[in-house]
Amino acid sequence: MKKLLFILSVTVMAFATTNFAHADIIYNTFGTGDPSFHTNWGWTLGTVGPDYEISMGNAFTPTQNYQLTSVEAALTYFSGTNSMNLVLMNSTGTGQPASVLETFSLTNLANAWQNNNYVLTASSTPGIDLLKGNQYWLFAEPTDPTTFAMWNMSLSSKGSIIDNDYASDYNVVQPNNLQGAFQIDGTLLSSANDRISAVPEPVSLFLFTTGLAGVFLRKRRA
Repeated sequence: MKKLLFILSVTVMAFATTNFAHADIIYNTFGTGDPSFHTNWGWTLGTVGPDYEISMGNAFTPTQNYQLTSVEAALTYFSGTNSMNLVLMNSTGTGQPASVLETFSLTNLANAWQNNNYVLTASSTPGIDLLKGNQYWLFAEPTDPTTFAMWNMSLSSKGSIIDNDYASDYNVVQPNNLQGAFQIDGTLLSSANDRISAVPEPVSLFLFTTGLAGVFLRKRRA
């Protein structure tokens, strides 16, 4: 029994000295009030003319190395198909959007004529690293030509924005403009090539230690 207690105490101490991994805010344009963004003002997304759709992007630059965990955005639906894609892209050396890193499909956007004060969240596929000092873009774009929606504006956060019509290349970057309301979350990395290993939560720790106890008692009875 003393051996069992020693094993369990060493195991608990090993886990107790390790910090639990948690998500950090990489970039945020939401305010601190309620609502935390403009509920009736934003960047329109959808058909604005014959065969002409637009998407809108916001630039952000991490201050540390992170592995992406989720994105949040305030998107309002007016008419048509109630769905939207959020597209994460890296950037060229000149600040233009480049390659797609991940696409998030969102449905059930806030209804502009009802409750339009809530935020949609999408989880990321593990393995997307956002590196310190590199510029990235988060675009919102309709999934259907019938979609007419809006990316609600931040109350005060300004940065680079860009819009895109589907018949041409990206338009000119507009610096120092009110951005859409969004937040990028991730897990801090100690370096660009060193991902933090998942640390067991307290429930996992309990199951692990009780499992050890069960194995020891089974061997004793055998």
